[in-house]
Amino acid sequence: MAVSPSARRVVRERAHRHCEYCHADERWQFVRFTIDHMVPQSAGGSDDPDNLALACRNCNERRGNRLEGRDPETDTLAPLFALHRSAQLLCTSQVIRRRSLCHIRH
Repeated sequence: MAVSPSARRVVRERAHRHCEYCHADERWQFVRFTIDHMVPQSAGGSDDPDNLALACRNCNERRGNRLEGRDPETDTLAPLFALHRSAQLLCTSQVIRRRSLCHIRH
């Protein structure tokens, strides 16, 4: 099912037109950012705005449909993203720095 226009609007406004993973500004990009399912639909994720994030193409494609990755510091599996109360996305307990997603090893 496609994400509704009203849910898209909520996500875009919440993100202030910035990628919620790397914080890139959509105004400086050549293509419009996409709406990403943090818990993918293939894993039972919903179209609820709390499960959606505004994502630049690079972040959306790099993350794919993975829910967890290997933490390079502890060598343990850790969830990639969890929604924080402030709507910032966290990556293995650290705020994702501009243009750098988690180090994912398979």
